[in-house]
Amino acid sequence: AIDPSPLTAGKAAELLMNTGRTAVISAEIFGTDGGEEYVFASESVFERYMGVGCYVGLVIANDVSYLNENKALSEGQVIIGDKAFRAGTSGVDGLLGYTVTAYYVCESGALEDTVLFAYADRRHNRVLTVNAIDNDGYRNGRLYYYEEGKRRDVALDLASIDMVYNNAVALVPQASDFDIDSGNITLVDNNNDGSYDVAIIFKYETCIVDSVDSIEEVAYFKNGALPADAGEAEKVYFVNTDGVECYILELAEWDVLAVARSRDGKVLSMVYSPDYVEGIIESYENSDEAYVTIDGTRFMLSDYAKTHYGNDISSSLGKKGMFGITIDGKLACVNFDFYKTGKYGYIRAIGSEGTLSKKVAMKYVDEAGETKISYFAERVKLNGSKLKVKDYISTFEAIAPQLMIYHINEENLITEIDTAYTVDADGTAIGLNGSETTENSLGLVHDGYTVNQSTGKIEDGKKLGYRSNGRIFGGKIAVASSAKVFRIPRNPEGAEDDDYQVRNLSKCFSDKDNDRGYCVRAYTDTTSKIAVTMLVQYVDGLEADGRVDSEEAVSVISKPLVCVYDENTGDYTYRVNVYNSGAFRQYLTRNMDVVERVTLNGKDPYALKVGDAIQFETDINGRIRGIRMVYSVAEDKMYGRNNPTNSNVYATYRSQLAYVYRTDSTNFMTTTTELVSGGTPLISSLENLETRSFSSYNILVYDSEYKELRAGSSRDVIGYLNSSNTDSSKVLIYDNSGRGRLMVVYN
Repeated sequence: AIDPSPLTAGKAAELLMNTGRTAVISAEIFGTDGGEEYVFASESVFERYMGVGCYVGLVIANDVSYLNENKALSEGQVIIGDKAFRAGTSGVDGLLGYTVTAYYVCESGALEDTVLFAYADRRHNRVLTVNAIDNDGYRNGRLYYYEEGKRRDVALDLASIDMVYNNAVALVPQASDFDIDSGNITLVDNNNDGSYDVAIIFKYETCIVDSVDSIEEVAYFKNGALPADAGEAEKVYFVNTDGVECYILELAEWDVLAVARSRDGKVLSMVYSPDYVEGIIESYENSDEAYVTIDGTRFMLSDYAKTHYGNDISSSLGKKGMFGITIDGKLACVNFDFYKTGKYGYIRAIGSEGTLSKKVAMKYVDEAGETKISYFAERVKLNGSKLKVKDYISTFEAIAPQLMIYHINEENLITEIDTAYTVDADGTAIGLNGSETTENSLGLVHDGYTVNQSTGKIEDGKKLGYRSNGRIFGGKIAVASSAKVFRIPRNPEGAEDDDYQVRNLSKCFSDKDNDRGYCVRAYTDTTSKIAVTMLVQYVDGLEADGRVDSEEAVSVISKPLVCVYDENTGDYTYRVNVYNSGAFRQYLTRNMDVVERVTLNGKDPYALKVGDAIQFETDINGRIRGIRMVYSVAEDKMYGRNNPTNSNVYATYRSQLAYVYRTDSTNFMTTTTELVSGGTPLISSLENLETRSFSSYNILVYDSEYKELRAGSSRDVIGYLNSSNTDSSKVLIYDNSGRGRLMVVYN
């Protein structure tokens, strides 16, 4: 009420606590002149209205140890001052030797009150903490240590102090107990008499997790260290460096622990250090104290790291690694296998395998265009945050599908993923390149493929036109000439592995595609690069005829299309027979849309016919992925990017059309009816139809454009469709009698 500054969360909490501790008052006497007399009750606001009491006292015992006595309490019990409590989840049982302020509540039917919250009030405890690196040992009744480079000492009577050694009471303190090379020594004056009453020593061993047995709840350590068995000790204290309770099942390989055991082995204390450093080793100094410089920053190695990883570090200058950190801030270990060369890939799906093991796998397309399935390591660094995969399955599942940079170790386990967009704690996508991206994330340069936030439907973003110099995309985005293009189906549901491809930029965007629009996303792997290094091109299967980028020769359909039903698999397969590159070939596709959505005008479906000239793209197994019309025999019209004149079909595709329209490889049909150039005769009007052998005739080709005859062969037969929907070709021949006749070859 009297503080003019803004009310912060901390001040609000302090206000509420002070209010709760305030004694209840009441007016007892009312004077005739308006004067009152107030009386303070013996209970606080907390006690009267919430049933919460407050107690201040020295923690002298827990269910493991008893100060000055060789006994312990029942499980979960603690003694504060002269009163017994249940510790509950307050953590007060870990404050042995401190004078604490404890808030408690009496549970219905319970013999003892349960502590809700307790803390070592600095008003009742004078504390001195000496880290192991500053400790100079105990001699002649004094503890020696260094502070800001100066040697200091403090009086300490071993005969009168209580000692808590690794969270358990040691009844006979010894000078050697203060010889520690890790951890710290804390001296506590818990009654403000000027003398230290308790020495709390935490001496730990650095341990690096090798594996975890989820059934037995045992963590096994590297380099022969004793395993951490939660069931072996009578009491286990396991927290992280922020004091938050941890569990053995949360651990994974390369996690760093400070493990401390009491003298009698009954208490196991562990502190998990989640921090790590990553970077390139620039230098290594090895003397009494070893140091390593990583990306310009100098770090001290722990004795453990110097012993077990010193040789690896000294022989790996210039190599990138991930370094674990001890609770004292020293380097604990190095993992070089975590880092392999980052590669681009496209995430198709992520999911867990089984309900118990929670083994998580990712289906993805690699840089070679192959679809693969790889498992995650126990912990994966996702966009800069190192996460235990099985605890964040929904987070990992939610990042699919999208482009990524990934690292995979020698065991073929995925250890790191950087993406362009992230997800929140509930696994909901935050958005492309939004505020949740980190500096380690893959950078999205251009988004031409968006999701309508109101409808949830996929829409095309701004399409960019390609300029064929191999470097400028749409005249706006610089693309590295070495960039690769992931070609991804727009609708991945039901897509097969072969529907995903990776192609070089030069093959995906050629001169023929100049100024053509593509629906793409462009990415870079570092902000220092000007040109993007990877593009994702989205292909719509329903419009495959308009998205074919094949440079294959044009094919001519030689037989009517056939759709076959397989009763065993329940699949329909289209068989497309064509004449291509000097031979008859057959192609297959199970994607009905590839064939059935072919159009001439971009709207109405067109049924492919014998004689149609098409260009199509196939996968590595020879299955058709998309079709583009080149020449429609029904319309006698050319289609394509360059829109050539109709006469081009005769000059460009003559031999292929000839082989389609011949009767067979050796015979043709003749008529004595005179045929006029450009005419469209009916079969019924033709006289004296005969089957002839090509071997008996010399063929002359009549060129209707130049009004010329020239010597030809069966490959020169020209095809077109007349007005009666009859396939025909016309040539001029000389038969054995020497009499020239016009001939018609029918299919």
